[in-house]
Amino acid sequence: MRVIAKSIATPLLLLNLLSTAAAAQDTIRLGYPETPAGAVAVVADKADLWTKNGLKVESIAFAAAINARDAIIGGRLDVGITGLSNFLVGSQETGLVALGIAVDQCASAAVVVKPGSEIKTIADLKGKRIASQTGTITQSAFVNGVLKSAGLTAGDVQMVNLRFQDMISALAAGSVDAVTAVDPFLSSAEHAKVGVIITDFCPYSRVPLIYAASDKFMKNPDLVRKLVATWRETGKLFETEPQRATQIYSDALKARGYELPPEVVTKMISRLNVKQDGVLFSPEFLTFVGEEGQVMQKAGQLSKAPDLAVSFPKQPVD
Repeated sequence: MRVIAKSIATPLLLLNLLSTAAAAQDTIRLGYPETPAGAVAVVADKADLWTKNGLKVESIAFAAAINARDAIIGGRLDVGITGLSNFLVGSQETGLVALGIAVDQCASAAVVVKPGSEIKTIADLKGKRIASQTGTITQSAFVNGVLKSAGLTAGDVQMVNLRFQDMISALAAGSVDAVTAVDPFLSSAEHAKVGVIITDFCPYSRVPLIYAASDKFMKNPDLVRKLVATWRETGKLFETEPQRATQIYSDALKARGYELPPEVVTKMISRLNVKQDGVLFSPEFLTFVGEEGQVMQKAGQLSKAPDLAVSFPKQPVD
């Protein structure tokens, strides 16, 4: 009896183990930054849009978008939100693939100075100490878009490498003359009247974050299609029900211990400008990516120009 029981139990045990492994593989591990750029992932999760579209997603927050990219490369994530510059490096070195555009942060990134500063225009930045976080799409947009619009280069200013979360305090202390602030620090500083916006980045450059995935994940077209559909549905919620999206994100912030004034959260969400079709790659966007890749190649950040057909494949849209 013992031998029979063992022979029956072993296949059953193996079946259970295989079923558990399959279930684990069906769970998509998705990483997003704790900054407002990750609000799209938070809202999709809290509004239960993943389940609605037949997906099982484990959402994981990271301090910054680059951490999510590194987690995909390390095999700890299937999909994540990361900045364009870091995505292009990852796509060239490890085969990351873009699923869509998470958000364009051009309105959520701005040149900020202290109240009463003599700096009133971009041209006034010449010779000044400017805080910017090295290696980010924000810095690239500042140098190649904002400064260039006034005929300036990075050599015309004193670039100071600071993390985004440290910029406003450095500005208040007088350590720098201006900062390239992003949300939530941008809207919070504006609300507290400790920072004055000279300009946001929209007139000069896009500041996109990308939905990136491993090449292994891209081999499942059904999951890819459902993800793109869910992100488009999330964009529609932001576009047609902005108050609901704002409330969902505000509640999520409170759950993490961040009690921001409602008007600050509202401003942050509005600046993201998330829309249903914003996730799609337009010809204009792909042209921008190609130009950004060429700039990065000249700067030695890429060994060659990105292959857009490989890194930004045609998106499955129902």
